[in-house]
Amino acid sequence: MRRSPSPQPADQRQLRRGLLRTLSWGFALFGAACIAATVLGMTVGATPLVIKTGSMRPELPVGTVAIVRPVAATTVRVGEVVAVRRSDGRRIMHRVQSLRAAGGGAVTLVVKGDRNRTADPPLTVSRVERPLAVVPWLGAPIGWLDNPWMQYWLGVLTSAIALAWFFERRRGGSGRAAAPARKAS
Repeated sequence: MRRSPSPQPADQRQLRRGLLRTLSWGFALFGAACIAATVLGMTVGATPLVIKTGSMRPELPVGTVAIVRPVAATTVRVGEVVAVRRSDGRRIMHRVQSLRAAGGGAVTLVVKGDRNRTADPPLTVSRVERPLAVVPWLGAPIGWLDNPWMQYWLGVLTSAIALAWFFERRRGGSGRAAAPARKAS
């Protein structure tokens, strides 16, 4: 069995440049998508909500990102899935089990996660957040970023990529072949 020859130094530099260029474009496109999503969300008043527990499985598994928009609580119907802020300040997304008018545009809701055995205590709210779009598993990386060690290693990786790019540029490795020098006549 023949072995392929190991890459030469010039091939390694070209491979490294190609990898850096691909990573740069990937990060740039991801950043552009984040900016576009932020602008769109601000335009329609929507915000992301990452599902961190399994209380709404299988419809909303852990790691799902729901794009939610505030609406008047009086528009909510039994059976709808809505996000509300509990008395302890946490946002939860559960299904409405029952509701009754509380006056002044407020509604008292009883919500329950589909996998929970018992309903949450009643909440009196004037606004709820209704999901506009749901993207399963997109929030898993966001959940990973809650971990301080993950934040540390992401910072190390980002710094290493930035340093590699900087030193490659400094050495004149822009990825373009230099034009041949012309003789003066």
